[in-house]
Amino acid sequence: MSMTRDAGHVYALLADGTMVEIRPATPDDMDAVTAMHEAMSRENNYLRFFNFSAQACGIEARRICREPAPDQVALLALSGGEVVGCASCIVSGEPARQPADFERTAGPAPSPAPRTAEVTFAVADGMHHRGIATLLLEHLVSWPAAGRSPRSPRRR
Repeated sequence: MSMTRDAGHVYALLADGTMVEIRPATPDDMDAVTAMHEAMSRENNYLRFFNFSAQACGIEARRICREPAPDQVALLALSGGEVVGCASCIVSGEPARQPADFERTAGPAPSPAPRTAEVTFAVADGMHHRGIATLLLEHLVSWPAAGRSPRSPRRR
């Protein structure tokens, strides 16, 4: 997969040569994200949400497209201006403390609780097996390395 950057957006080629744009989700994307989830097959939605609720698609779209908050990021993959995939990551637990953050005692330094991350993906039915979720995962993982963090405001 190759990538180019243009004005804050990342463009990448999928395994089949399709060009996709990867960018952060915004509240303005709610209708498009809802439409992608609603267009997914009944079986795909069941495997994704573990139920057949008609409300699950809207609830997920609101979660993906909400305003930024500490320790979370949501990314979209778009092809031809249409949302074809989404991914999100929510980190929980306390960040590791540095030695300067606490007073040294005679015993070992306190160990912080481990940080964990919940990562979710959804890919439009017609776009499976092209590497979209893998591409989104790569961008979720590299998000902090690119100088952006889940704490940073999303670019518009």
